[in-house]
Amino acid sequence: MLPDNFYVDAEVSTDSHNWSIAAYATDYVEKTWPTNYSGRCGENEYEGTRKITYPAKGFIWDYSNRAGISYRNYGEFVHNREKPILPAIEGHYCAGFPDFDLSIQDE
Repeated sequence: MLPDNFYVDAEVSTDSHNWSIAAYATDYVEKTWPTNYSGRCGENEYEGTRKITYPAKGFIWDYSNRAGISYRNYGEFVHNREKPILPAIEGHYCAGFPDFDLSIQDE
């Protein structure tokens, strides 16, 4: 499975990541991203660090895992190339992926 071309209807990066990896953004995410983007909220809690942001039935990795479909993660919910945040990503991610770096072009 190599989903690399998503078209999602989201307002900002925070909820678009949720749309891309879970097919929807939770009510919590939709209601709180504006305070995060305005700087009136603490740290970014939308990258797997708060369970309240998790979709009820899981992320794309959970679905793939349950269906027995092979998958590989290239950075989502894996910070600083360390241990993945979610168990379903464990053993299914590329440790050599580059961290967030705007100097690396998408081409």
